[in-house]
Amino acid sequence: MTTKINLAYCKERNVSVDLNLGFSHCVMDHQCFSDDACPLDGRFPSRVSSKVCKLMIQNGVPEKYKSRLDEN
Repeated sequence: MTTKINLAYCKERNVSVDLNLGFSHCVMDHQCFSDDACPLDGRFPSRVSSKVCKLMIQNGVPEKYKSRLDEN
């Protein structure tokens, strides 16, 4: 069963974002490495906490997730 695309427009990056892909995917895909709050905060169905995202940015992406990033 396929998941419906759930698009939202991000004014900060001037892009449409599929919210179903999750917060961390959006951050990495659009290079939103900023201390500013995400304008779409709270709209992602299952999002990784901002603390986890900050740790991933500071310490690098764990090996088990790198293959997922390479696919995009």
